[in-house]
Amino acid sequence: MKNVKAILLSLLIVLGAAACNNGNKTTKEEATTKAIKPVDTLMMSQDSVNARLADIMNGYVMLMRNQLLTDTTVLKTIAQTQYVVQDIEENKVDQAKNDLQSLIGKLEVYLTKNPQSALVPVDVSYRKVETVDNIDTVRALAQTIRKAVRDGYYQAAKDMIGMMTSEMIISTAYVPVSGYLQGLKYAAALLDEGKVDQAMVLMQQTLSSIVITTVSIPLPVLKAQIYIDQAAQLYAQNHENIDNITNLLDNAKYQLHLAEEMGYGKRDKEYKDLYKAIKDIERAVKAKESSSDKFKALRNELKQFKDRLFPVSKKAAK
Repeated sequence: MKNVKAILLSLLIVLGAAACNNGNKTTKEEATTKAIKPVDTLMMSQDSVNARLADIMNGYVMLMRNQLLTDTTVLKTIAQTQYVVQDIEENKVDQAKNDLQSLIGKLEVYLTKNPQSALVPVDVSYRKVETVDNIDTVRALAQTIRKAVRDGYYQAAKDMIGMMTSEMIISTAYVPVSGYLQGLKYAAALLDEGKVDQAMVLMQQTLSSIVITTVSIPLPVLKAQIYIDQAAQLYAQNHENIDNITNLLDNAKYQLHLAEEMGYGKRDKEYKDLYKAIKDIERAVKAKESSSDKFKALRNELKQFKDRLFPVSKKAAK
């Protein structure tokens, strides 16, 4: 909370200084800000949005879980490694040596059968990180960051850049089987040489050698997807839901602008294509023209955009 207050204070100072320096002059960025107004309402409950977000992310996780390790040999070996550490702690060196040889043999057999499995996924999960959710805050923060960099306050700028986040983060845990095996072998060699303390340190390092990789998907892009899907669903139910449909499309457009302002694919030409597609649908809906094909095309275009810039897997979640 202290960090947030400090950043807000710095924002006020910088923005106040900028206002004094600029006087009544309107910058290009300010002019653009006026053109992208936040939508005051959303014709969709927050609970519904959160539920849909969970559905999308669970779809990604389930897809990636299909790639997880199904052979339990590696997992059991990791669990049994704890017993070796316990043996060393209790000064049961001979027992530790025997256990290590057994584990080494199991991993060698596994790698012989699975030579391509040097790094195997064992778990996948996701979490939400959202520190900003509107364009005005993003632009004010960006202005403060630029000033901090100009003035040489690089560490402060780094902390503030970290606040420029709105995304779902998917984490996958991998076991480096080859490296794990080498660690066990070196530990066994140290025990044979009577270097028990060094063997213990190496065993602990080996146990902590799990590799974590992350993939991030911008929340604004996911929210835009949800709003467009909901608008398409409303249109399919009743073509007269013009106000609700256009409200959802306006919210989707705002979220895409937010993603662009935050640097998630900034200046990518497909943003412009998406804005144009949304505008065409809004015009068609208001004119009560057939829009089913337009919705389908927009949803496909957004899906391709998301999969291209923020790939999670070769197969995208539905």
